[in-house]
Amino acid sequence: MKVFTRELLDATAREESERERVSGDLTAEEVAHVLDVSVEYLDGLRRSGSLVPLGSGKYAWAEVLRYKSADDAKRYEALRELVALTEEFGGYDRERS
Repeated sequence: MKVFTRELLDATAREESERERVSGDLTAEEVAHVLDVSVEYLDGLRRSGSLVPLGSGKYAWAEVLRYKSADDAKRYEALRELVALTEEFGGYDRERS
């Protein structure tokens, strides 16, 4: 549990430092860094229409933040559901025994 908590805190700190940059356009490499994904994965997001670049091939910072917020919300909801199911089936109780 300590490792997960540390990773979560590190990710939150990275996200806060990235949000300091509030405007401008980003290259594919910069977007991949912000989202913590590979450029190849980002290209898949582009092809699927999940994150569309501007005409210049760069990405709008505001659009990247919108995508990241929506993706984070989905991930956090899935985590909450997983924790609820684990609690419902006594998974944490067995772990302590």
